[in-house]
Amino acid sequence: MMLKTKGASFSERLFEIHFLQVSSEYYKSKKLIECCDFSDYLGYVENQLVEEMIRVSHYSDVISQKKIVEVMCKEMIGNHMLRLFHMENSWLAILVDDNENCVPIELRALQKAMSHHVRKTGEQFVRDPERSKDPVVFVQELLDKKDKYDTILNLAFNNDEKFRGALDSSFEYIINLNQNLPEFLSLFLDVKLRKGFEGVREEIILDKVVMFIKLLFDKDLFHKYYKMHLAKRLLFKTTLSEDTERSLAVKLKRACGYKFAALETMVADMKTSKEMLQGFYRSHAELSEDPDHRFVAIIENYRFIMQPSN
Repeated sequence: MMLKTKGASFSERLFEIHFLQVSSEYYKSKKLIECCDFSDYLGYVENQLVEEMIRVSHYSDVISQKKIVEVMCKEMIGNHMLRLFHMENSWLAILVDDNENCVPIELRALQKAMSHHVRKTGEQFVRDPERSKDPVVFVQELLDKKDKYDTILNLAFNNDEKFRGALDSSFEYIINLNQNLPEFLSLFLDVKLRKGFEGVREEIILDKVVMFIKLLFDKDLFHKYYKMHLAKRLLFKTTLSEDTERSLAVKLKRACGYKFAALETMVADMKTSKEMLQGFYRSHAELSEDPDHRFVAIIENYRFIMQPSN
């Protein structure tokens, strides 16, 4: 109360600055990180934060709660960020519960650490020969990894633009380490478009896969595989939905360039071809059961949808 009567600037000079300096030295002296595991250390930090906030609440007129939290975050987390990040079983999201409190500390170091962690774990994943044995499972697990990091990015950093860029750059690196991924992505889509999306909204899955395709260095190789798989689905009528095929073709064109417009044309041409074939059989009912004529019709259908687009 006595400090308050002297005015805010006086209390800051006389008490708050000294208090923050002493607090900084106190928390800097804590060496628990040398002997604790990740979860125990963070539990200790959390308890210290709660106790400090209770103490500060008694002097809120002369001590800024925000400033003492910044001091604690710097000395107990920010200055040890890289070490904490690379501890076994650690992860970035656990370090930050309140974006306003801790994000300003060592942002560049944090972005670098996150990128290093994602690239290291991703590299181990995509280069594991055992994982490549099932392309569909491989792509799904890679999508799950991206979902995990996206969730952390949203919760811990409010989907910060710089962290988003670092994460996308890391996945671009990971995806292009495996030369089979263009084919794997096409195979994954082929299975989903023939067998369904297992209760997950198809648009969500398609958007996620298209994002991976957009990051590919060799989009032409993916285009080659996808055009072949698409032609087979259309020709043998194994696709679950022509509307979904058309929707995906549009997404690919928007994400990867006008060359992918040929895929949208193939879907449209198949619809036209089917209508022409139905009209032909309506006018030649005697041929509809003839295996030879049906075989010729299938071959013509295939030639029609595979012809180069203008």
